[in-house]
Amino acid sequence: MEKATYFIGSSLSMEQAIELNQLAKSLNMDIHINADEGSKVDVSKLPSLVAFLLTLTGDQELQIVCDKENYDKVSEKLGTLFSPSDVNLAPQLH
Repeated sequence: MEKATYFIGSSLSMEQAIELNQLAKSLNMDIHINADEGSKVDVSKLPSLVAFLLTLTGDQELQIVCDKENYDKVSEKLGTLFSPSDVNLAPQLH
């Protein structure tokens, strides 16, 4: 299945993390955050998400990954969570 990736910069606030957690749960879909090739977290699991945020360093590029077919559902919410200068909502397929 094709994935859509959203680059959100190098930081994520706790408020944004909670919003992402609620989005994943309300849409009943898989949304992940990648910080590098070996670091990935399912945003629907809040304790794991919080632990993930605590281990981030400032130089990691964060990416939100979801199924391409769910792009429309996710992109609207991402637009409200992240300022236009901090996020590129154009999906990059992997």
